[in-house]
Amino acid sequence: MKIVKIWLTDTVVWIRTDDGREACEEFSKYHRLRAASQEQRLTYRQSEEGLHWDELGEDLSFEVFFDTKPTTVLYNFFMHHPELNASAIARRLGMSQSLFAHYISGAKTPSSARMKEILQTIATIGSEVKMSPKVFPKIIFSTESDIGSHQGKSSNYCNNDYFSSQRYILSDFSLSLSIILIIFAQKV
Repeated sequence: MKIVKIWLTDTVVWIRTDDGREACEEFSKYHRLRAASQEQRLTYRQSEEGLHWDELGEDLSFEVFFDTKPTTVLYNFFMHHPELNASAIARRLGMSQSLFAHYISGAKTPSSARMKEILQTIATIGSEVKMSPKVFPKIIFSTESDIGSHQGKSSNYCNNDYFSSQRYILSDFSLSLSIILIIFAQKV
């Protein structure tokens, strides 16, 4: 396969082959590309095998553009939440990381009992994230405006009195993650 054209949009990288086929890969699927600026994304080099972002440490094979994409529930979940560490979840389940990766990729299918166990573990993690402000009372999730309104009131922003007087606010991330995990677990 010979690549005759490569172009990027704000959200994807496209390729066109010499036989007229076109395909794209979304930046959101790749942590480093998702977090990169458009300028960093434009700084790639092409080889016969694929695209390479040396500064970002990311490579995409041209073959991956035409691979059939898995559509398992676990694959979709982990692609939508790349901030979650699948290896750590596998360890928590007492499962080999490679087996869990096969479940996520769709190369292997877990039994219904195993799938229920996986989803329950993910839901439990979501509940723990939701409860984290009570578990770690010295850590608060605050908005920038909240911080700005307390400047000058104390020489030490991290004063224990300040923390004890504040209500604990869940970050948008932990709240949305908890909701997603609860919905996800109810589908089983």
